[in-house]
Amino acid sequence: KFPIYGDFDIDTLAERLCSKYSQLETGAIHLDIGTTANSQELNEVLYCLLLFRNFRFGQVAVSIPTTTMIYIELDASPDATLNQLPLFQYITPSAVVEKVDWTTLNIEYGGIQAVANYLQTIENKTIITQNINSSNFKKLDAMTCSRLIQAIFLPNKDADYITWTQLSIFVAVFHRLFTGFSSNVYFGAESLPEPKLRMDLAQALIQSSNLFTSLSVENVRKQQRSVTSDEPMKFSDAIVQWDKIQPFTLAFTASNDPLFIYKKPTDVPQALVKYFKLYYNACGQNLVGLSTMFPDYNNLSHSDFFVKSASLSYKYFNKSICPKCFGQYDFKQVECNKCASKDLLIRPKSFGSKDIEIFQRDIAT
Repeated sequence: KFPIYGDFDIDTLAERLCSKYSQLETGAIHLDIGTTANSQELNEVLYCLLLFRNFRFGQVAVSIPTTTMIYIELDASPDATLNQLPLFQYITPSAVVEKVDWTTLNIEYGGIQAVANYLQTIENKTIITQNINSSNFKKLDAMTCSRLIQAIFLPNKDADYITWTQLSIFVAVFHRLFTGFSSNVYFGAESLPEPKLRMDLAQALIQSSNLFTSLSVENVRKQQRSVTSDEPMKFSDAIVQWDKIQPFTLAFTASNDPLFIYKKPTDVPQALVKYFKLYYNACGQNLVGLSTMFPDYNNLSHSDFFVKSASLSYKYFNKSICPKCFGQYDFKQVECNKCASKDLLIRPKSFGSKDIEIFQRDIAT
């Protein structure tokens, strides 16, 4: 797949086509074309590739096999102008997708049945008392899957920009979140002293949907198209921003450990607070307060916040780091290869938790 949009770089496209030549002998090319800054250049590239199967892109000459199939997917949003390119006036489209037709939803597509099953258990509240996993999924029909997914997917979205790609991202994200939730032993129906917590956490997952399928995707698409207008491009609008996220949500690591994301300790559901209190009581730590269980990160020092953030990655754990450019090297390397001064690298004295924290705080300061 070769995405082409915005101020695309011809040489980069050429180099990638060259590197994939052996695969193209038996495969196909999928050109995903959005609004570009230079439509004339795009027209020339496509003309030569489609008719002559070769083209010189800047410094790189490209040739593709004559037997390679080429599929072109055009942006079909209301403000798209791709059909005005001279070349496309002579090509009859094989399919025109003006909008998402929910009656054609492929319920066998990976994750749709799973996500719909989870949403149904949230809707009928059986998730409170019943663990949900693939062993007890029901085979839901297309109408039911469509209704359940639309109820969560459609709100607060611009209907003109809803696409199958956007829906596939939604399904993939929620399949991962729901799988993490159901695989986490801490949230099993038999493990929780207060079953309501399962519903609170499930609702938190649902309320975070726009972080993945509205804010990010829709704004990126609009910004790609703004290259042909006089509107300023605000790339920050396409990034998940702290001031726009839900007060509380959660995600899961690769090992399905929960990550609680909240703005203030008071935003944490009370059922979760009670759960943590019971946990600390069971560990003999009866005096642990809310500020210890759920710190107010707005009041953390820079180094404290860095240590918390670094705990999510191995980047500042088993590497040698340059204190000037923060380049990462093998643990045993001594000097930085990038800095002219050849600064000595820093590393933890050992892999003990105390030494690792000291190492991380040294980086932060």
